[in-house]
Amino acid sequence: MGVKLARLDEEVTPAELEEYSLEVSNISASFELDGEYDLERLSEDLVNSEYEPDHHRSLIYRSPNVGSFTVLLPPRGRVSIAGAKSEHEIKRGVQEFVSELDSLGLNDDYRDIRIENVVATGDVGQTVDLNAAVIALGLESTEYEPEQFPGATYRTEEGVVLIFSSGKVVITSVLTYREVRSAFLGVQEKLSQI
Repeated sequence: MGVKLARLDEEVTPAELEEYSLEVSNISASFELDGEYDLERLSEDLVNSEYEPDHHRSLIYRSPNVGSFTVLLPPRGRVSIAGAKSEHEIKRGVQEFVSELDSLGLNDDYRDIRIENVVATGDVGQTVDLNAAVIALGLESTEYEPEQFPGATYRTEEGVVLIFSSGKVVITSVLTYREVRSAFLGVQEKLSQI
């Protein structure tokens, strides 16, 4: 069975993000698995997994073949994925995980793979006076408490951009590459006017 996954974006490709020196560092996703699992028992049989119910209610599976792809498997319901950097890694990681379950005689179908969050990093190409940036970006959409966190948090229509004085930015709370690009270009343009 092939993995069905809605594309992150039809308009913007990862190569186009690279043109702006944007790099996707993490894609979180989730999918539905049929069945109910005895996580204690499964952790004994499933290689590259661990289950410590005192620390986390889900079984943690780390892929040996797909970067830092990690699966959080609850006893039943929606399975969480983290650590992928592309659609390809999501597909490979899910296929690997489901194949591992299948090899243990757990032939559960999976469905409804959804992107939950994309995190990307970039650089606006200049140092940033964060106090001035908060005013320029708008006090209603920006938070900056240097005693708590060294960057400013700017909420855009697309998502959230963390801005650091070095000019580095982290874009999060977006679902598509287009939103990554749009959030970056918007904040870059506003900061260039300071």
